[in-house]
Amino acid sequence: MRACRVILTVALAAVLAGSAAGATRSDADSVKALLQRETALFNAGKWKALYALYTPAFRAKCPFGPWAAVNRQGRKQVGPVTTTNITVRVSGKRAVANYVVKNKTGRVLAHTKGDVYVKIAGRWLDQQATCA
Repeated sequence: MRACRVILTVALAAVLAGSAAGATRSDADSVKALLQRETALFNAGKWKALYALYTPAFRAKCPFGPWAAVNRQGRKQVGPVTTTNITVRVSGKRAVANYVVKNKTGRVLAHTKGDVYVKIAGRWLDQQATCA
């Protein structure tokens, strides 16, 4: 269960499927790029670079050491991941993503709903609600 939670928090990305009224195409593209980068960094085990993609509020409540340890363990257990069936709604400075996480054999590891991203100082960041 904990491994799935880790995957939910960091394994993201492939195709962005739309945006809500009022969001610019640029915002949707930026969220898509963030999702793709998070997935690539998780798969590569680049924990510091991945951690930097979370909001300052999340990083303040979730220290890097324990967070990285949980993610290392999750990556070791599941290997590289992909996301499919992604939908993203962008409204102003907030985006909400829904997606399915799969391992390299295509087995579904998790269904994620309501993953929140926020735009801070012109940059989209992952707003994880809880520390792993």
